[in-house]
Amino acid sequence: MADIFHSLSEVFEDAEMEALFNESEKKQVTQKTIDPDIKQFEEVIRWVEANNREPTKTDELSIERTMFSRLHGMRSRWDKQRIKKIFSLDTLGLLSEGGTDQSVQLAEDNVLLEDIPDSFESLDDALSGLDVFLGKPAEMEQLASDIFNTSKVQKPVTRPDKIGSRIVAEDFAEFEPLFKQVQADVAQGIRKIITFKNYDIQVGRFYVLNGLVAYIQAMGEEFMGSDNKLNARMRVIFENGTESQMLRRAFGSSMYTRGGKIITEVEQDSFSLNNDVLSGSIYVLKSLSNNPEINNIKNLYKIGYTSGLVSKRIANAENEDTYLYAPVEVVRNYQIINVDAHKFETVLHHMLDSTQLQVEITAPNGHLIKPREWFVVSLNQIEDIINRIIVEVQK
Repeated sequence: MADIFHSLSEVFEDAEMEALFNESEKKQVTQKTIDPDIKQFEEVIRWVEANNREPTKTDELSIERTMFSRLHGMRSRWDKQRIKKIFSLDTLGLLSEGGTDQSVQLAEDNVLLEDIPDSFESLDDALSGLDVFLGKPAEMEQLASDIFNTSKVQKPVTRPDKIGSRIVAEDFAEFEPLFKQVQADVAQGIRKIITFKNYDIQVGRFYVLNGLVAYIQAMGEEFMGSDNKLNARMRVIFENGTESQMLRRAFGSSMYTRGGKIITEVEQDSFSLNNDVLSGSIYVLKSLSNNPEINNIKNLYKIGYTSGLVSKRIANAENEDTYLYAPVEVVRNYQIINVDAHKFETVLHHMLDSTQLQVEITAPNGHLIKPREWFVVSLNQIEDIINRIIVEVQK
């Protein structure tokens, strides 16, 4: 074992150490090959089922702390191949979301822009790495920490009766437009994503649980649970097309222990939280060029970034090659809050890489130019991607 361990927790969750601890079992006459990854996960599942809750990081060394370390390691450090081996066993929804090919959380913060891949295979691949690609400057990171700090939220003492499991929502097509509208509302600032508190659980409200937007579609009659507290069965729809029949108290407990958030109702006017930092604007432009090579292209838009006013940025468009030496019209302007807007633009461009305009155009001075920030894509698609990124950042 060449790895260096920095804590007992890392030792306990290491697959090779687990194999060593069970060496005596391997020496039995009737040997059976047991995958240590599967064995570890099965033990975590048995612990959760026996205790009706997820393990926590206890102050003292204990079985619970070992189970916590294992589960944390699976969620944050296991690669796709290891996750695939155990995903079919995850009947309790313990692993981070994303399906059988889910992405494992990308490593550390402060990744340089040049470390970003040239392209992404899908929007989900790009969003899975937003924590890295949109790394914030230190002062913004502190502000975000202050704004969304849940350390002072009192956690419930008792635990839910049951843990819900998720299945595919057959009627998800009916709810998909609602999720898209909520994303648009958050992006426009007429909804906010705030800390969950006071067990505020209501039918028709949107929440963020385990990084997914959740919609409480229905709630059954209340009944007295085994903890002598009122409970109710709910139908919860998730933005990834799954649903769960969850108990209300189980949902609330998960929201507290997993840093869940509430998406506010629509406000008449946009509003902001204290200490929000406007880091720039992402704008979408339409060319007003008379050049047939340009104006004959349908759904052609330039997507760019500025730290100042968009109107000032495009004031000299007729004389700049980046604007194709022609005036432009601003069709969308998104203000980016608490995130490095330049990196936001970089991620967006990579996600739209396959739609980039691939032509050479003759400039007024006779030189050939190849536009870099112009994309042939519908405005609806652009809006949908930008809205999803903005929501993902705030989760």
